Amino acid sequence: MKSYSLLIVAALFFFNSCKEKKEEVTETPNQKELKELAMGPYVLNEIASLENLQVFAITGEDEIKKEYTTLDKALKEKKVEVKETSNVNELSIDNNSDEAIFIHSGDIVKGGKQDRTVANDVIIPPRTKNVPLTSFCVEQGRWKPRQGERSDKFEGNSKMLSSKKLKLAAKYSNNQQKVWSEVSKEQHKLSSKLSKRTGNSVDVTQNKSATSLQLALESDELKKEKKELHTSVLKGLNEKENVIGYAYAINGEVYGVDMYTNKKLFNDLSAKITESIVTEAIAESNDSIPTKVRIEDVKKFIEQSKLAEGSHETKKINEATELKIRETKDGHLTFSSIDIDQKKWVHKNYIKKEKEENNKSTVLSTQRRR
Repeated sequence: MKSYSLLIVAALFFFNSCKEKKEEVTETPNQKELKELAMGPYVLNEIASLENLQVFAITGEDEIKKEYTTLDKALKEKKVEVKETSNVNELSIDNNSDEAIFIHSGDIVKGGKQDRTVANDVIIPPRTKNVPLTSFCVEQGRWKPRQGERSDKFEGNSKMLSSKKLKLAAKYSNNQQKVWSEVSKEQHKLSSKLSKRTGNSVDVTQNKSATSLQLALESDELKKEKKELHTSVLKGLNEKENVIGYAYAINGEVYGVDMYTNKKLFNDLSAKITESIVTEAIAESNDSIPTKVRIEDVKKFIEQSKLAEGSHETKKINEATELKIRETKDGHLTFSSIDIDQKKWVHKNYIKKEKEENNKSTVLSTQRRR
């Protein structure tokens, strides 16, 4: 009888242990969604949600092992020279190193006769001279060196385009007037929002050149306001292993997704990219509390870019870089930058056009094909 009682106690203990263990690992779909979401070989994780900005890390494995040096680092170490051509929409670059240089679409180069932004991703092979770079001016009016700068060369690349509309104006619309217009709007937004946030009158154009986006992004007031957001997002990215990209949402809307097939390249770019999206969030801030974007919404954003009917365009940027553009009927764009030597995309950007841009898509597509 005693043995029988012991068996019953043991069975009850085993049953309760299994039950407790099962309860520990069971998650509701909503709980799991808040943590991560698999997308084939990639996983989405929300890493930051501050004010009107949400940032999601994309983790995965390297697919390209090639070493790339960013333009920012190459200029600091004097491995390259970005040269003025006196043509607003074209610059020239010399790569004096044995390294492949990766120039990111939206990179701003400071100096010359006018600050410029590089329209598309470009890979510059080692030991190459006078490689042309398609560019757009982000400083209207100046056509001489600022004090302490050279007119024939560009001194650095610490910033990149800081709004979705600016990115689209440069790499989709290919329209200089639109770039200037969006620079002016961005400066006005930043001045207005910074004034409201600080309680002081802030004008980001009060500098050596009032039309320069670069100098506006160097504003001391902007540096102070974006510091906490910038630190929090970078901390979230750094705490995750194998991060190869990000998605971000502002005011409850997915603004863009960027993926890279080289972890070191993304890591080297992450501080500048983070600064760009934090600046955009400040410029787009308002008094309302936005609806939060779910991880599933980001996945759907990517899937819409892939699955919907659309048109394709391929451009050869230079001997090392090819650009593939996919455009869906509902305005989703995918820019895939191909490393020709590796026969693989190194950077893929998912973005959606503004409504007014979508209405012009047929005209613009025809113009680009010409």
